[in-house]
Amino acid sequence: MLETERFILRPWRDADAPTLFRWASDPRVGPPANWAPYVSVEHARETLHAVYCAPDTFAICMKRPEEFDAAAIARIEGTADFGDMARGFSGRAFLRERKKVASAPLNPIGSIRFVKPDHANCAIGDNDREMGIWLAAPFWGFGIAPEVAGAMLRYGFGERGLSAIWVCNFVENATSARAKDKLGFELVCLEEATNPVTGVVRTQQVSVLTKSSWENMQKATE
Repeated sequence: MLETERFILRPWRDADAPTLFRWASDPRVGPPANWAPYVSVEHARETLHAVYCAPDTFAICMKRPEEFDAAAIARIEGTADFGDMARGFSGRAFLRERKKVASAPLNPIGSIRFVKPDHANCAIGDNDREMGIWLAAPFWGFGIAPEVAGAMLRYGFGERGLSAIWVCNFVENATSARAKDKLGFELVCLEEATNPVTGVVRTQQVSVLTKSSWENMQKATE
C-alpha cells in the first residue's frame, strides 16, 4: 500500500468489480488508453482478476472524498462554462455521478500500475517498467495523476530499485502529456501502435525517466 497527501494506493479487491465497471464502462476512459469500455460487471471482474490483481498494480482511493466535493462546487461557481472543463458534464451531473460511488473512503477512482517488459507498449530493459494510469472522468482536472504517479516513482526507484520508468501516451492525449512533463519524463521517440481489438493505428509518444534523473530532481528540491 502506498500513500500520498490525498490518496491511498492499495491492491484491488474482488469487491471492487462494480465500481471498476462503473468507471471503466465510460467511453471517455478506455479508448484514450487503447482499451475498449467494459460491457458488464462480470467483464470488469474477469479483467480485475486477469490484470488488476497483478503485482505493482494499485487502486487509487481518496482519503477524504468530501474535500473533492467542495473543490468541485467551488469550480462550478467560479466557471462560466464548466461543462467543457468536465468533458461534457454539466455542473450538477458532474457532482451527481461522483457522489454515486466516491462518497465512501477507499473506493477506487482509477488505477495505476507498473507493466513488465514482456507486456509493455514499447521496448524497455529487464530492470525497467512501463507506468500506466487511468482516472474516472469525473475526477479529471484535480491534479491527481501527478500526485499518485509521484508516489509510484518513489516506490519504483526506491523500494523496487528500477533503472528506468517509461510511459506511452497517444499524441492527441494532451492531458497525459502534461502530467508526464511535470514529472520530468523526457520524450524518446514517436511510434505507431495498433489497437489489438479494432486494428486502428495511432501514434504514441514514448518517454522515459531514469533513476539518476529522478534522483537529481529530488536533490534539487531538497
